[in-house]
Amino acid sequence: MFRACDEAANILQSGGSALDATQKAISVLEDDPNTNAGVGSNLNREGDVECDASIMCGSTGAFGGVSAVKRIKNPICAAHKLLEGDREGPGKLGLVPPMMLVGRGAEEWASIRSIKMCDNTELITDTSKAQYETFIKMLEEEQNPTFSSQKDPGESLLNDTVGAVCLDINGNIASGVSSGGVAIKLPGRVGEAAIYGSGCWAGGDYVDMDHYISGCSLTGTGEQITKTLLAKSIFDVSVQNDDLYTSISRLLTKHFINNRALSKYTDKYMGFGTVRCKKTDSRISELEILVAYSTPSMAYGYMTDRLSKPKPAKVQRKIQKTRYQ
Repeated sequence: MFRACDEAANILQSGGSALDATQKAISVLEDDPNTNAGVGSNLNREGDVECDASIMCGSTGAFGGVSAVKRIKNPICAAHKLLEGDREGPGKLGLVPPMMLVGRGAEEWASIRSIKMCDNTELITDTSKAQYETFIKMLEEEQNPTFSSQKDPGESLLNDTVGAVCLDINGNIASGVSSGGVAIKLPGRVGEAAIYGSGCWAGGDYVDMDHYISGCSLTGTGEQITKTLLAKSIFDVSVQNDDLYTSISRLLTKHFINNRALSKYTDKYMGFGTVRCKKTDSRISELEILVAYSTPSMAYGYMTDRLSKPKPAKVQRKIQKTRYQ
């Protein structure tokens, strides 16, 4: 986390873009075997790593996402390249560039564009393999009376989806997310980390917003987050209400925890970090960071131009916010 913050901050402090900083931060986290993204990701039912990632530009609304990719070293880099195509619009013959690609098609597209590729085995660690073997055994024995006394898989998986939100010197915001998905998922499963409006959102400039720009990145149970389009929902209340804490609290209660579409779920899991700021004539006057979660655990860190080093944080309440003038 420290290195991700540091490297993103270096890009921003040298005048780089929020998009480049977001990609860099997530790439660092994808390369860390302790996270569930890129190297060290959870294995699917067949024992392979399949990753999802997406990234969004707040100043243009451009978006790029990849899903179920096995051979892309840093899925966020492929997502960023797709975003660039979406930002440019139709090319020769009026062909509309893809906004999201999956599986082998995404891998072939990325390879042609010099995105770093790898063998799937390079993404598998001893820890993820051991967890896979444990979970597969538990899956096979779930009808066994002793199953309930075995260790809960969630207790072993303290790593999760990774994400970042960055704001650059020009007042542009970007957000992104990357994930290996849930352990022993079915091959081809698409998680919220790849889906538009679900895993991340950034915006403000490309719509008629008088005061706020905002970005967020999410983790949790992908199907639940996708059904509620939670990233876009968080953005909407962030830019439409002055009281960020109260508006987010109400949203989570009504739109997520008590949502009828999720009534079949006993547990509802989500976690996110959102950044909101006031922007007037390209000048940032106030910045707020808000973090909320319903997952068993969540870690986050942040850095601003007023901090000499990244600040890790532990959420003391279900929702926590920080404000900078």
